[in-house]
Amino acid sequence: MLIYIKTFDNSLLAVLSHNSMVGERVSSTPGLVIFMVLMLEGVISGAMIGFIAMQFFKRPDHTVPNSP
Repeated sequence: MLIYIKTFDNSLLAVLSHNSMVGERVSSTPGLVIFMVLMLEGVISGAMIGFIAMQFFKRPDHTVPNSP
């Protein structure tokens, strides 16, 4: 995503730069901000998908040994 934004299309970077909440940070370090946003998005979605997959593939015969 960073390579695409820096090489082909700067419109997303321009939109983020005009936003007052992250505008000054994006203009000083655009690559770092984009990287952190994409990393956070990937970690959160990966955790959610992992949790859903654990619940979906849980076996009913899997129990704790020596439990009542």
